[in-house]
Amino acid sequence: MDYGDNTKLVQEIESTILRLEEANELVVCSETPHRVANAIVKTISQLVPDTGLSLLEMYGVRALILEAVSKPSFFDWEMPTLTGFSKEQFEEIANKLPFE
Repeated sequence: MDYGDNTKLVQEIESTILRLEEANELVVCSETPHRVANAIVKTISQLVPDTGLSLLEMYGVRALILEAVSKPSFFDWEMPTLTGFSKEQFEEIANKLPFE
């Protein structure tokens, strides 16, 4: 069973498992590393959401958030009410996103 759009991730993990097994760094007790790769992807998917955003798009979202919270005229008293997050919370969110 594959998990959504994680086919590429499953393939990369499966490839890594095979390389580690060939290098005697790992012993896989399964007929196929595909089942192991799927189990790993399932766990990763529960921890790291797939936003569907590219890395470049995440850079842009981070920059946009930081720009917005730096401008008192934009991030006024109404913005926390509209978004549910304070200026400080948005800064924390932005810092969780990847940056160059």
